[in-house]
Amino acid sequence: MVNQVVLITGILLVVLFAVAVFVWGHDAKASDIYGEGSSFLFPFFSIAFQLQDKRNRFRKSSLLIEREQQLMRQIKLIMPRESAQKQMIRFQCMRITWVLVCFLLGICFCVLLSISAVLQPLIRENAYIQRTEYGQGDREANLIVSTKDRKQKYQLIVKERAYSEQEVTDFFKQATALLPTLILGQNSSPELISYPLQLVKEIEGMPFRISWESSNYDVVGSDGTVRNDDLSEDVVVTLTAGLSYLEYRFYTTLNVVVKPRVYTAEELEMIEIEKALAAQQEASSDRHALYLPKQVVGMDQIHWEEEPYMDWVWVLMLTGLAAIAIYVTKGTEIEKQRKEREVQLAMDYCELINKLTLYMNAGMTLRNIFFKLMTEYEKHSGIRKQYLYEEITMTCHEMQTGVSETDAYENFGKRCGLRQYVRLTALLNQNMKKGSNNLLVSLQQESRDAFETRKNMARRLGEEAGTKVLGPMMLMLGVVLVMIMIPAYLSFGM
Repeated sequence: MVNQVVLITGILLVVLFAVAVFVWGHDAKASDIYGEGSSFLFPFFSIAFQLQDKRNRFRKSSLLIEREQQLMRQIKLIMPRESAQKQMIRFQCMRITWVLVCFLLGICFCVLLSISAVLQPLIRENAYIQRTEYGQGDREANLIVSTKDRKQKYQLIVKERAYSEQEVTDFFKQATALLPTLILGQNSSPELISYPLQLVKEIEGMPFRISWESSNYDVVGSDGTVRNDDLSEDVVVTLTAGLSYLEYRFYTTLNVVVKPRVYTAEELEMIEIEKALAAQQEASSDRHALYLPKQVVGMDQIHWEEEPYMDWVWVLMLTGLAAIAIYVTKGTEIEKQRKEREVQLAMDYCELINKLTLYMNAGMTLRNIFFKLMTEYEKHSGIRKQYLYEEITMTCHEMQTGVSETDAYENFGKRCGLRQYVRLTALLNQNMKKGSNNLLVSLQQESRDAFETRKNMARRLGEEAGTKVLGPMMLMLGVVLVMIMIPAYLSFGM
């Protein structure tokens, strides 16, 4: 009953949507706002436009108005040349459009499921449940059992249909007729067996599991292996096939004739060479050298030579791959160093601002401060390279060669390339040109901002370092799991 209700409701909703498309699907205003796009979505867009238009007629809350204003501002930033009002309406209608598409697809899917449930009910004629055929698996049925007083859910596993005794017997007769052909493999007949047999474990379309036994395992194994290298005459082997299904067991026998192996001329030559080598090995076992035979029965004089040593090819290939890897890796070093330089300059900026503030409070001029920083760096230059002080040193050398202070500071900011250094040099040049009295106040404010920036950068670098450590940690976890699981697996095997 529920399926019928869902089916009818779904069909009514689909019909209602079709009517809405017919009535609203060709709105001119909607077409103007929709613009160019998929023609498939336009009927949905027209309905969404009508719904949005009716929604706008109601009084809006202050929160909704604020959200629309914020959306309008964002649209103006993204599409400054377009009408913000029009793009906002299009945006809102497209959201509703995709909601309608989603609902329509969901309703159609529900209708299809309901049609399937109505046409193929689980309980047929209120009396029985159809079993699945053999090989299709058991069927799970979720039922509701009703008594006089109450209803209760019940989950039933309906077993797949089992074959009757007569059907199993018929299958065995068919299998008995098919097996002599199925097991041949590359062989042409059961009386001419020279190649491995295909002792099948099952036959398609039949329920049996098949096991094999051999009357002579030295010649034919239970897996179909044929050992006829040392045979000098034909050998008859009886194969017994055991076919089982549930409680049924059937046995049938097949006789095969295994032929001695027929060697090609090349194989016979190799056999003779192997015999000559074995004889030479035994004859010269107490000597310091093994002399390779020069002649073999039935063959002309033979010549021995060492197989070319080809490992150098692999070494050469690995060398080429290593060279390519080195070339690519070295090509990224400059970019890596540039990024390291930017990070170091950004981290050292706070230190530079603090030193400028400190020395200016002590009454030093900017020129003297830069030369003092250069002198301190040169005293400790062997510890590590600092890009900031390298740039300060270059600035001092420029001033020593006659470059004006303002130009030297401006070049300093350009070489550093970071926004904060350009801002600092502009501040210093402004102080030198106009004689601003607020330089210390500006530097103190810059110092506070630089400290906050440095803290945020240090936090970000720490997070990146933690992410990089995650890979080795996962690798160590994998090694530990392997160390635990392998002994456990071996102990279970024993």
